[in-house]
Amino acid sequence: MLDDARLTPYTHILWATREGLEWFGKESFDYVLIPYRNASSGEVYGLNNFLLRNEGWTAIHHGEKGILFARNKSLFFTPY
Repeated sequence: MLDDARLTPYTHILWATREGLEWFGKESFDYVLIPYRNASSGEVYGLNNFLLRNEGWTAIHHGEKGILFARNKSLFFTPY
């Protein structure tokens, strides 16, 4: 459960508001796991669309209920 101080930024980040994207940009997230839709309203979270359109992020797994995104710089492949 998020404490009250984190709930507002978290909500803004999920919906990709101007403030939310500013908060998101200040963090050093390498991965984001997010549901496709809001469970109550059925609306697609704005962060999904933002990350899908942002060349700095890649959807690396589409699950039954959500998407796992990785920041492109955090994908390291070791050739064998």
